[in-house]
Amino acid sequence: MKRKTILSLACYVILLSLCTGCIASKTTEVIQVENANIQLVSRDLLGNHLHSNMRAFEIIDGYLHMLLTTNVTPASGTGTGLQYWKKPLDGEKWEVHSFLPDRVVGMANIVSDPYYTNDLFFIFNDRTNEQDRYAIMERFDGTELRRVFELDQSSGQVLNPQAISSQDGYIHIFVPDRTSSGQDGVKWWRMNIETEELERLQDISLPTRGARMYDLIYDNGKIIVPIAVQTQLHLGIIDTEKLTISLQLLDRFTSPDFMPPRSINLFKYEEFGFYLLTYLRPSYFSNRPFTGLVGEVVAMVLDCDTLEILSSTVIGDFSDQAAVTHYMKSEQLNNQMFVVAYTTVAGVHQFHLTGKHGNYVASHLAVWQITEDGKVQLVAEDVTKDTRWDQVLARIDDTTFFFTYNSTTNNNEKWLEVRKLVVEK
Repeated sequence: MKRKTILSLACYVILLSLCTGCIASKTTEVIQVENANIQLVSRDLLGNHLHSNMRAFEIIDGYLHMLLTTNVTPASGTGTGLQYWKKPLDGEKWEVHSFLPDRVVGMANIVSDPYYTNDLFFIFNDRTNEQDRYAIMERFDGTELRRVFELDQSSGQVLNPQAISSQDGYIHIFVPDRTSSGQDGVKWWRMNIETEELERLQDISLPTRGARMYDLIYDNGKIIVPIAVQTQLHLGIIDTEKLTISLQLLDRFTSPDFMPPRSINLFKYEEFGFYLLTYLRPSYFSNRPFTGLVGEVVAMVLDCDTLEILSSTVIGDFSDQAAVTHYMKSEQLNNQMFVVAYTTVAGVHQFHLTGKHGNYVASHLAVWQITEDGKVQLVAEDVTKDTRWDQVLARIDDTTFFFTYNSTTNNNEKWLEVRKLVVEK
């Protein structure tokens, strides 16, 4: 069933790319900003005080899959329980499952495998007791959850656990230890999908403390994963056959509170042979908790073969008056473009100190294009003073995408929009 579905989707993607060549061709001229805009197709209210993580939305086999938590606490981004929502892309009716109503859940992500199972895997932090967090992965067969991985804090703080299929019958699980000195900064397992047997692999050592992971991709026998530590961004290249890892330093910066980069996304552009990273680089005045985590949005383009940095561009900056918060997200739109959503706040921002939203300046939704020489160019941007947080994106096709976010209001309304890039001829 899986291979048949993949073959059908591959044929669809080939046909779609032929039909949309005017936007997605490698030889396309750069689209001028005045010729493009981002249009609202639909907008639906999902509810109040719902929260979703940056890898909690996936489009698989023609369905939108979402993980949400309820009764969200803005100061921590955590919520009560775990909800799984599913609906067909061309339908309106949601299938909703609710789990773990007595637990506080954070950083919930969806993991799927294209070959060996139709089940989904949900990996998250259990933060019911902040002094005793757990990293957990549950297996979901469409009806029930079954726990397949659990790690407590007995050997280091567990935060931002991540997992990915290596497309050879295994799921790889990574648990960063933010309090580690850097030695053994990320713990690593792989799980046999069929037997659910866990194999502990070598720990990943880092040059300093503060390890965080946000996004990762599988690419021809390798797992490519950005790893953030204090004031540095590294790229991890994991050989899934040899089970080895190499690290390359991508960025180094200064910050008074030694914060790591945040909100990292990673994509591959096959036709160009490029990797794209987008991330929040903390600014020089991001001294938490008095400002919350703020900084600038960076887009970095790498050569896939040499890992040479072709360009590093600030696409959302800060000033003495405003900076970007860490509730940002990016998504690949087609084989040349990406979408980024972010919000700016006033330089003095009490968010993490008070747990209340305030001092927001504007929210940005922008489409950018990568050129053949590895530069980035703005295509279209929508800016509003109706500010947003908890922003997540999911690609539908080469011009259309889901956009979900919370309004910065007392009710924390969670909205789901469909947006479309329109280019004037």
